[in-house]
Amino acid sequence: MTRQEIHQVLIEEFGPYCWGCNFKAPDPRYLELDHINPKDGKDGYGQHHINNRALLCKPCNSEKGNRMTLPQLRRINKQKR
Repeated sequence: MTRQEIHQVLIEEFGPYCWGCNFKAPDPRYLELDHINPKDGKDGYGQHHINNRALLCKPCNSEKGNRMTLPQLRRINKQKR
């Protein structure tokens, strides 16, 4: 699947929400496609498969980068509340 196809499938299945902070995007194009497990992970994770992809708003995607997994980002966001 292409990036655009994966983005569309995830929007259709889960709605226009950031998986990091639950922000509801007014336009699905605001959400960026990212890896649940970093693509450069040394543990063998980080594949480009749809099962390792997430929708993130720009602030969450910038915070997460390639340094952490999606669950780690969620924990950090939860602590900020």
